[in-house]
Amino acid sequence: MSKNQKEQNIILGQKPGPEMKKDATHIALIPCEAAERLLPGQHVSLFRGKIYTEKGKKVGVVDPYLREPVEKGERFWLFLYQHSIIGLRHEYEHPDFPNESFKESKLEGGKKISDSQLYLNKVAEKLGITYEKLRDLVLGYLDGSDNHGFCLGNDRLDFETGDSRLEFWNDMCKPSYSLFWEHFEKVEGVSITDEQKDEAYIFRCAC
Repeated sequence: MSKNQKEQNIILGQKPGPEMKKDATHIALIPCEAAERLLPGQHVSLFRGKIYTEKGKKVGVVDPYLREPVEKGERFWLFLYQHSIIGLRHEYEHPDFPNESFKESKLEGGKKISDSQLYLNKVAEKLGITYEKLRDLVLGYLDGSDNHGFCLGNDRLDFETGDSRLEFWNDMCKPSYSLFWEHFEKVEGVSITDEQKDEAYIFRCAC
């Protein structure tokens, strides 16, 4: 963009006004697995790590450049909704799709902290508890000393979609393929089986 050219506020999904000129914009992408048959350009939802037409939270659209539908079990590029990501460095950050590379150390509160620890701190924050509490609950579940489930109440993460803290845990953290377990094993030095991960009864609602 030249110095004399003003930056345009491009909002995808809305028709451009007569003042808009040709431009380019970033779109965050992530490869996902289809849980059912999907159509190119279709608005889709995320649920338990897979993509559905209606089940779960709407997060983006199926690759609109595809020439044919995506069948169940196939992988495709998901175009995330504009302005939904929380950082962009060619490796972006999105609250529903945690990053896969956590190698460098960062500073938090004036001290160095591993990226795995930083990731776990963010998960705990989203659950509304401290990481120390999260660690004790997970370790208590693993050694059998705490199997009652910690009540997360009815607090909502997103009042528009109705997503709850418990749904965040069950959909994004609990499944055995979740990066949560990978980082927890690194930080705490424990080994956890896939069965233990998938059956992790650690949190409950206020019911």
